[in-house]
Amino acid sequence: MARLLIINPGSTSTKIGVFDDEQLLFEETLRHSTEEISQFATIVDQKDFRKNIIMDFLASKGVKTEELAAKDREQHIVRCGACCYRTF
Repeated sequence: MARLLIINPGSTSTKIGVFDDEQLLFEETLRHSTEEISQFATIVDQKDFRKNIIMDFLASKGVKTEELAAKDREQHIVRCGACCYRTF
């Protein structure tokens, strides 16, 4: 079984979902104020800001990041470390 963290960064929120294979365990919309977001020139510059918010939220839900896996474009399961940022 693969535990997946799906992240959808929006303009003033980050939507996340945690799945065991295809079974949704929970989903959440993490809201960010305009003041918080305006500190960054691009969404790429927001990476650490959003990562910290996501990591804190996952910890509050008891999700251990070492349990997370990811899939590459060929749908192979890729084991991730403490956190995974990858662009395909």
